[in-house]
Amino acid sequence: MTSSSPPEESADAERVDAEPVEAGAAATGTAGEAERPARPLEVAVFTGPESAFFATSTLILGERTAILVDAQLTRSAGRELAEWVAGKGRRLLAIVVTHQHPDHYFGAEEVLKLFPEAQLLAAPAVVEGIRSTVAAKVARWKPVYGDDIPDHPLIPAPLLPQPLMLDRQVIPVLLLGQADCGESTVVHVPSVRTVVAGDFVANGTHVWTADTTPAQRTTWGHNLGRIADLGADRVIAGHRAPDQGDDAARVLAFTGEYLQDFDRLLAEHPDDPEALVTAMNARYGELTLPSFLHLGAAANTAARAASPEAASPEAGSPEAGEDEAGSPEAGEEE
Repeated sequence: MTSSSPPEESADAERVDAEPVEAGAAATGTAGEAERPARPLEVAVFTGPESAFFATSTLILGERTAILVDAQLTRSAGRELAEWVAGKGRRLLAIVVTHQHPDHYFGAEEVLKLFPEAQLLAAPAVVEGIRSTVAAKVARWKPVYGDDIPDHPLIPAPLLPQPLMLDRQVIPVLLLGQADCGESTVVHVPSVRTVVAGDFVANGTHVWTADTTPAQRTTWGHNLGRIADLGADRVIAGHRAPDQGDDAARVLAFTGEYLQDFDRLLAEHPDDPEALVTAMNARYGELTLPSFLHLGAAANTAARAASPEAASPEAGSPEAGEDEAGSPEAGEEE
């Protein structure tokens, strides 16, 4: 189990646009696997509960081994995820974290209790983002979840330059940059035409916009096009409502249209979050996780009222308290 970073990353680890970014040597499979003909990989998706924002964890399965992408927010969801992974009957090589938000890695320690030989990994830029935000995220979420989140979450080690492989198949980890936060990655599984897209896309849920500006969302939209260029049939969202399919064209189009509509309506209601929410709900009212919309509207209208600079993610989204019942739905996601 890896919980701290190896020596500093190489200079060329900053960004790779069309090739594997960084990869973990521990997830290269075995010599025996190299002697056997490769069979198609499989991809299975675990969706966490609504209390953990329907976050997804994706298992890429080889014949005998597997790689997990993202690991939930809470300990309870992490334990459920670990049992689900164990039920697949593979040896877990690694957990890859797509980006810095805690609902994608706080639960990792529970998975690693069941799979202690697996490594916890992320692109170097993601590791730096986690290191710079983890203390604040624990402080934010402890009052909501108590002991169901760790006091000291495990920090991924930086992925190394060796290719991430499973059953002799390269699994590219692509650092595309801006999504609902900066320095975000996707995991590409070419043999089954699948992209595990983290929070670049949402599926059946509102999209988290509280930590981005209109300019950043324009870049985010451009990155959706780069995901489309990978030619996948299946794109797995970082947040997925129950009973949703993963059709690539639909999921990418939905997320792009949502971002465009949000910014168009934000321009019409620049200082009125309630009006912005009402306008968005006229088209997207059936989506789950309405707190994402409310908090995005509050953060973006407050930022515009203050100054353009105040809308930067470095300034942080406004602290929103939980409701009277203590529901995390009323608090920030990230």
